[in-house]
Amino acid sequence: MSDGAFWGLSSIEELSLDRNRVGEVTKGWLYELRTLRSLGLSHNLVEYVAEDGWEFCESLEELDLGSNELQLLDDSTLRDLPALKTLRLNDNKVTLYKVQGFCVFLWVYNNEIWYGALGILSCFFHLGLRNEVYCT
Repeated sequence: MSDGAFWGLSSIEELSLDRNRVGEVTKGWLYELRTLRSLGLSHNLVEYVAEDGWEFCESLEELDLGSNELQLLDDSTLRDLPALKTLRLNDNKVTLYKVQGFCVFLWVYNNEIWYGALGILSCFFHLGLRNEVYCT
């Protein structure tokens, strides 16, 4: 995705980029999407989310990153999403979550979840876990 791809669409609230071969999330191509509430990025090739990738998406409430190639997300990756309520990370390659209670609904089906990380997830209203939970 090229920088400024959505320039001039500052009032858009919902954007579906599912199945578009997106490989990374950077703030450049999300520039000016301050009213965006829902972003679908499922079934892409996302391996990397820049630490400031969500800088212009402070209104984002729902984020679908399911069925990508993600391996690690932590607090710094998601800190610019204060309104986030739903995060879908199902069917990735995530092996460790270092996220504190930043949203209400979290889907992490079909990942390799590190058991020690589950203790910090106690604040979720709905936590979808299925398959591949490992103890250390």
